[in-house]
Amino acid sequence: MKKTILSIFVMALLLSLFTFPVQAETYSFKQENLRIGFSDEYTVLTPSNLNKNSDIVEAIGHSVTSLKTNMQNNGIILMAVTDKNQHQIQLKSATTTFTSEIVSLSSLSGTQLDTVATQLVGKDYEVAYKNNIVFLKIKTLTSEYTSVQYVTVENGKLYTLVYYGADLSRLDTVLNSLIITEISGFSLLDGTTVLQIVLISIVIVAVMVAVVLLIISFIKDYKDRNGENDVRDYIKIKRRKF
Repeated sequence: MKKTILSIFVMALLLSLFTFPVQAETYSFKQENLRIGFSDEYTVLTPSNLNKNSDIVEAIGHSVTSLKTNMQNNGIILMAVTDKNQHQIQLKSATTTFTSEIVSLSSLSGTQLDTVATQLVGKDYEVAYKNNIVFLKIKTLTSEYTSVQYVTVENGKLYTLVYYGADLSRLDTVLNSLIITEISGFSLLDGTTVLQIVLISIVIVAVMVAVVLLIISFIKDYKDRNGENDVRDYIKIKRRKF
């Protein structure tokens, strides 16, 4: 009975280990003071890896040269695309005199934010808060496509995250992984990442301990059975002497 319970416990731990949510792959850009995560369904294109992904570049209607030029001219740090380009996310960065003066949208009061936002994106925007960062959200709906943009200013830089596709919730998932760090410091791991590592480590240790206990239990049972057999053989032999 104990072995059965222990076996079930081990299986449960193993299942929890293999079904533990897989963290999105993180891309860091130290020069831009940011990092962002994408699931493996996206192919992430940057100016430096276009040659390796020339088939995908051509599939979205570009040559390696034209896309690289386009990305450099428009401040596109990366483009993340899914199969057949059904979903596309662009991350842009730019620095102007205006953004250098603002430094950060998060430091502005309500009236100041409204004034600055109008100059940056016009009047049709919503204020959104993600990871303690203030964003200006702009939606564009046409018969041909749907897009949504999240715009912010941090470290004197203008950051824009744009989504093209039919599932606007996809951008929210990516946006939640976006971390913009202060120029004065950079933390390799955020709180969520550390917590996931700790939880995974605890599960692994628990599985190892349970497996060791299970092996010990089997060895003990094996020895006990052999001991009983030896006693039975001894009794049989002893009875024959009489």
